[in-house]
Amino acid sequence: MFKRVREYLNNDFETYIRQWFPNAKKCGNNIYKTGDFNDTESKDGSLIFNLTEKYTKDFNTGETAGDIISIYAKRY
Repeated sequence: MFKRVREYLNNDFETYIRQWFPNAKKCGNNIYKTGDFNDTESKDGSLIFNLTEKYTKDFNTGETAGDIISIYAKRY
């Protein structure tokens, strides 16, 4: 069940990232950055979203989310 939901959501991965993290800024073709999972505005942005691999990592805390469902769970 989760696999099917994940595949469906991954089709619009970038759209969901922009909706769930409105403060995230696009940096290059495949990367978005924001402050943290609370979408804190940040000049440097330690939370990185990789659009190609469809995962995220916070380089300040080491916290990760390995798929779109985990990203949503950490955000909300």
